[in-house]
Amino acid sequence: MDINLGKRLIQEKQFKKALIFFLNELNKNNNTASTYFFLGVIYFELNKINDCINNYKLALKISPNSAEIIL
Repeated sequence: MDINLGKRLIQEKQFKKALIFFLNELNKNNNTASTYFFLGVIYFELNKINDCINNYKLALKISPNSAEIIL
């Protein structure tokens, strides 16, 4: 998985394109903490707070000691 493209889309504030990118990653079974973390970021920016929280929780389940996710 090359998440750099997804991260760049987030940096460029192209949140809908970034959302599609990371959802496609999930469809490819790239269910990593990073994928869920970035989905949380995107949903926050799209003001979809429940989706944001759910994705952060999934990221923490996979990587419970990640300082980045916890913060």
